[in-house]
Amino acid sequence: MRLLHLWSGGLLLASLAGGCSGGSPLTIELRSDLVPEIEVARFEVELYEAPPPSETPVPFERVLAPALASHDYLVGQRVAEFTGQPDGRRWVEIAAIDPEGRVLVRQRADIRVEGLTSRVVIIDRECVGVTCPSPGGSPSALACLAGQCVDPRCSPGDTEFCPDDITCDRNTDCDAPSATCATARCADSFCFDVVEGGSCPEGTWCNPETACEPLPGTASPDAGVPSDAGCVPIPCSLDNPCHAGVLECGSDMCVRAGNVVSGAPCDGGECDGMGTCVPST
Repeated sequence: MRLLHLWSGGLLLASLAGGCSGGSPLTIELRSDLVPEIEVARFEVELYEAPPPSETPVPFERVLAPALASHDYLVGQRVAEFTGQPDGRRWVEIAAIDPEGRVLVRQRADIRVEGLTSRVVIIDRECVGVTCPSPGGSPSALACLAGQCVDPRCSPGDTEFCPDDITCDRNTDCDAPSATCATARCADSFCFDVVEGGSCPEGTWCNPETACEPLPGTASPDAGVPSDAGCVPIPCSLDNPCHAGVLECGSDMCVRAGNVVSGAPCDGGECDGMGTCVPST
């Protein structure tokens, strides 16, 4: 049964229907050196059978997780939890979406669920703009790490599936970023560009690929119209209490994003998980 969730700091805000009974939870922890709210506005996490059966598969579940500056994605941040998963293979895709709604990185992970399962997924800035599999490359190299297309089983917990030249043992194994306001760090066997706190003047942010840059909306008057500071899914109310709504990016319009969870109270009854209010008997 397909599900849609809105996830914010570990809080489940809305769902399209009840999950499968039995099974175990699969949690997805994200590590990323993209700057939240400036470079990336949200992460979209989708769960499929593994491998996906077609070029346009329909996910079992989808989670929308806003990228928040208050979260330390270098240490790791839980962005999704899929409950009721039977043992077996699962396929997860995470898209990093910028404030303009563009996909920066689409990361893929081939996961084997065995009871309570947690998987760390890495999205690093070297994969921005990289499409996998690459032309002429291995068709099974569907994930991207350190700018290379790799086996989607490659992860901090399964480095045997990773090329040797993308893993690290110490900070000195990592190439220094171009900007002096950032440093390289080896964490969980992979390299990240780390922004040093206080390394840029007030009103600016550290772009590890260039230098300190004006914060969105604080550019000089002759720099044109300020860019949108970000777009994250914000829940809102629709006329149908059993429909889950979110504010449309760039407007105050509340649009439908699925259905609220089965059993949620509505006018004189409970939602059935399919968008209908069933009167109490």
